[in-house]
Amino acid sequence: MTIKLRQRVNFPATVTASGGLAVTKDNGKWNVAPDWSVLTQVTSLSDPDLREIWARDPVTNLYYRITIQAFIDNLPEGPPGAAATVAAGTTTTLAPGSNATFTNVGTSSAAIFNVGIPAGKAAGLHYKWSTNTSSSDPTSGYIKVNNASLASATALYISETDADSNGLSALLATWDDSTNIVKGQVKFTKVTAPANFAIYNISGTLTDNGTWDTFAISAVSTNGSLSADDYLSVEFVRSGDKGADGAGTGDVTSNTSSSVDGEIALFNSTTGKQIKRAALTGVLKANSGVAAVATAGTDYLAPPSGTAILKANSGGALANATAGTDYLAPPSGSAILKANSGGALANATAGTDYVAPGTATQFTAQQGATIATLTDGTSIAWDVSTRQKAQVTLGGNRTMSAVTNAVEGVTYLLWVIQDGTGSRTLSWTTTGAGSFDFGSAGAPTLTTTASRADILCFEAKSIASTLKLRYVGIKQGFS
Repeated sequence: MTIKLRQRVNFPATVTASGGLAVTKDNGKWNVAPDWSVLTQVTSLSDPDLREIWARDPVTNLYYRITIQAFIDNLPEGPPGAAATVAAGTTTTLAPGSNATFTNVGTSSAAIFNVGIPAGKAAGLHYKWSTNTSSSDPTSGYIKVNNASLASATALYISETDADSNGLSALLATWDDSTNIVKGQVKFTKVTAPANFAIYNISGTLTDNGTWDTFAISAVSTNGSLSADDYLSVEFVRSGDKGADGAGTGDVTSNTSSSVDGEIALFNSTTGKQIKRAALTGVLKANSGVAAVATAGTDYLAPPSGTAILKANSGGALANATAGTDYLAPPSGSAILKANSGGALANATAGTDYVAPGTATQFTAQQGATIATLTDGTSIAWDVSTRQKAQVTLGGNRTMSAVTNAVEGVTYLLWVIQDGTGSRTLSWTTTGAGSFDFGSAGAPTLTTTASRADILCFEAKSIASTLKLRYVGIKQGFS
């Protein structure tokens, strides 16, 4: 910057400046520059388009004026910052009628918003809960009971003005109008936590205390708890009136002031309203609907004295039956019985009348077991308890599973039949209880011709404590 003097100055001279400027001399040159010591530092400035700053070009040593806004606009861009994030925080249910809230509990670059949403208007009447249990005015908009334990409360105190400032005295006066003993049911529900509630029967008439009313109550169901100033939904359901009494109700009389438990009561007149104790003993009968004592031998058969098998005699009375005449009397001793030629019971003879394990028996008719059909499948099962003789038609290459319920010493027969295709093979299970043992020669080769059959014989035998079906022999090629 060049200094021009408006009048002559004798040198050496001193030059000073003010208003934020400073003058210095360097090698015979006077330099004018801002005096930073007297300038005020600010952190904000209004009207950046109207405010100016000086800028010095170090090459030309010239100063320029530039607005603050222009200086800002010509600054180079900095590196990009991290992307801002927004996340959802908590959601809270607020009291009905309150304002919604939306609060950032994070930062400007990592926002976390907590939201408070007012509950909608609840059904029923709207009250606030008072924890005071005395018989007193709950105050406008409040309701309370006479016990801190909801389940033990017996009295309800309710303001005639609800929490919405509605006057409800006329409505509350109808809560005891039913002619039933239970006038109705009232339910309190916490609006912001509906799991907290109390249900009571209103069991007495209203007591009007001016601005508040009292009702006698008894708990039906309660859950959770209620706190001071909880916002409640109050709902009331009225009981229907008591029905009319039926005709004749309550006018039946008795001829006694006491009775015996389980005793029969009889009508005592034709009016239908008098009853009496039934002083009857014995077997009873009905005579045109009227109870009377029955007569043995006339109305029923009386048993004879003693202990015996009974029969009805020619007169219709019961009498002792005679062994050998009226019934077959068993012979003495313990044995299997049969009826002899005379119709009497006699001891049966083993080997003649019945088959006994230790007695030889000669059969006069053929005996045998039917041939059961096994179900064909990849593995063939054989329960020999009901299939001592069995057959199976092979529909493919199969495996014979170990049999079940085999009995030591019993002989079993199996027919193996080729289907219409033929060349089917049958493998045998040879390990474990119920498996097949073909000895050292191994299993026989079955006939492969279509529709031909082989019959194999086995006997159940335990060797080395394992019961198996031991192979006895085979006959082949049946068609």
